[in-house]
Amino acid sequence: MVWLQLRIVIGYGSLFGMETFSQRTSWSRGLTELESARVARVRSGAPVWDLTCANPTRQGFTYGREALASFLGVAEAYAPCALGLPEARAAVAAYICGQGGQVDASQVWIGSGTSELYWHAMTILCDPGACWLVPQPGYPLFDYVADLAGVRLARYPLAWDGAWYLQADALEQAVGASGARALVIISPHNPTGHVWTAAEREMVVDCCRRHQMALVVDEVFLDYPVDASASEPSVAGCEEVLTICLSGASKVAAFPQGKVAWGAVAGPGAEEFLGRAELVSDTYLHASTVIQAGLPALLKAAPAMQARVRARCRENLACARRRLAGTAVSVCGVPAGWSMLLRVPDTMDDIGWALRALQAEGVLVHPGYLFGMESVHSSPFLGVSLLLEASAFAEGIERLARLVEEGADAQVLEGGT
Repeated sequence: MVWLQLRIVIGYGSLFGMETFSQRTSWSRGLTELESARVARVRSGAPVWDLTCANPTRQGFTYGREALASFLGVAEAYAPCALGLPEARAAVAAYICGQGGQVDASQVWIGSGTSELYWHAMTILCDPGACWLVPQPGYPLFDYVADLAGVRLARYPLAWDGAWYLQADALEQAVGASGARALVIISPHNPTGHVWTAAEREMVVDCCRRHQMALVVDEVFLDYPVDASASEPSVAGCEEVLTICLSGASKVAAFPQGKVAWGAVAGPGAEEFLGRAELVSDTYLHASTVIQAGLPALLKAAPAMQARVRARCRENLACARRRLAGTAVSVCGVPAGWSMLLRVPDTMDDIGWALRALQAEGVLVHPGYLFGMESVHSSPFLGVSLLLEASAFAEGIERLARLVEEGADAQVLEGGT
């Protein structure tokens, strides 16, 4: 994906006199050193164990032709509804209530993806130059969406002391310094797996109330507690502050090809937000009528798929913990989600480890800098997907363990002991 490329804005338009191009899209399109190494390895015919793949359809999570046909609803006549077809909005509201949220269909808004809904929310809540506050570590997609919306991003840290948590003082400091109009919470968080606690929710809602910020909660991984104790209800329907909860079929149903997502809006200003969202959505009408019509059937089929995904993630996590026990690699806790972070020795930085893993063992991993890990901890981290088929995952982990163990042996020899 484009965000895997190194994000350096250098202003190509000005450099080459092409003043018709905007600064906001002057992102570098060059390959990173890691991606260049991957391409070179593939071209040489050498195998690659890709531990970064988070696409469920490439890891055996498919529904079959009959089920797929049921997800394409009957839509012979085109009668667009800007906020979504009534039956789709009702199905989403029922799904959210099943998660512990409290909304009805009138509070639901349908789009083609959570990225699009983030963009719409940014344009609805902010004039150009206003600020959103997002977590770090975090997902690099935010930078691109914010640039396109003309929104400035500031960051608050997730703290780590063997487990990830929200630190009240650090959040307050970030809010005060940024003047943010909206605060983004991702729970379960990607890539850390952090699930906010009831106390953290109370603290965040109070912070948003006092600073008059909207609360945007990304719940796409809510159905995937890896640790059963990490299961938390949806916050959708929170009336204390303007609350916008986002999710979508890409994760909920492991169905990224469906290109359908939703937001649930509640609290002070919800009616005005939805009125504006209707106009914005009516301008684009991105969400497919056909997939919206099939959304009730898709959400009905989702729980069985979710169970398969959870089982795979738990199996792979257990595999990693067994093999890496006693090595210099620490498996960070994975309360929920599809990703796992590995803390590796500080003999190299994270990109050094990622390059060595690829070049020496053919294993592709995410370097922690991709998620801004260096801002919260000095140790290098690597990120991997837990979705992989078990045999491929086990082979990749075995190769990573061997790489670290061989490095430790070499250090012992160099030390003369």
